[in-house]
Amino acid sequence: MADAPGELTTYVQTALVAAKRLARSLDEVRAVDYGVVHEDGKPTDRYSVRFHMNRKRRLADVPTGQRLPKTIEGIEVDVLDAGYAPHDGSPRAPQDRLQPGISVGSRKQKTTGTLGAIVRDQSTQRLGFISNWHVLCGGPEAEHGDEITQPGPMDSGSGRTVARLERWLRPSERCDAALALLEPDVAVTEALFGMDLTPVGTIAPALGMRVVKSGAVSGVTHARVDGIGGSYRLDYTGYGDAPEWMEGFRLVPDADAPAPSLSLEGDSGSLWVDSASGRAVGLHFAGEDDQGPLADYALAHPIEVVLARLHASLVGLAPP
Repeated sequence: MADAPGELTTYVQTALVAAKRLARSLDEVRAVDYGVVHEDGKPTDRYSVRFHMNRKRRLADVPTGQRLPKTIEGIEVDVLDAGYAPHDGSPRAPQDRLQPGISVGSRKQKTTGTLGAIVRDQSTQRLGFISNWHVLCGGPEAEHGDEITQPGPMDSGSGRTVARLERWLRPSERCDAALALLEPDVAVTEALFGMDLTPVGTIAPALGMRVVKSGAVSGVTHARVDGIGGSYRLDYTGYGDAPEWMEGFRLVPDADAPAPSLSLEGDSGSLWVDSASGRAVGLHFAGEDDQGPLADYALAHPIEVVLARLHASLVGLAPP
């Protein structure tokens, strides 16, 4: 029997060094350690060098160059089904740094949604972020300088003030979007919450395009663009406005990456990103209303239009 955990003798350490060196050449290995051997999901009284993989495969399905040995330096080799990712907490909880996909909202109007993208104001070169008018303004009473909090008021009664409302496009302008500029010393990252994805530019929506977003309520979901150049009638009377025809494009779930819901209330303001190129495509502004027979769909404004009309640009594209 190999030495028990905690007793990493010289030959166990030598085996681990060899295993870690081998792991670098194996595509599906996610970790290497020394520990308990599992059989049929249950621990045994044996110990081994363990290779952690997202999924086990039959030996016949594994290319010869990717196969694991039965032993390394005389120590048994075991394979565990396991994968790992950082746990960043809830996007609706307070965050030390702002990033697309987390909860934000208007303190005055007590409206809450999702931070869409970190941007730079082209007029002042100050950093800020975009979301929807109905998230950051919440109604016609909105004023320049209104406090924007993280999390939004519906997710936390007293979130910290992270930005001030700068300018907006209200539904009567056929676009539901707004820009807030950051308070001093607020840290940001452009990566989408829960993903290793940072938008690298912008691209126009195209039929069949596969996209992904990170929303404060539904999390990371995948979609396909199934309608472009559209006008969609939405009722904004609940926000002190009127029913308006909004310009945008339509999304439906990606059958290859199903999720319980494409979007949920609180995802408004999310950024849709092209899965293939990593370029930002659209600003999410509406989801299904539970009345239609298709049951799951969403609407977004082309991000290039939103940025141009708000006089902002993605940080990576703006001058220093």
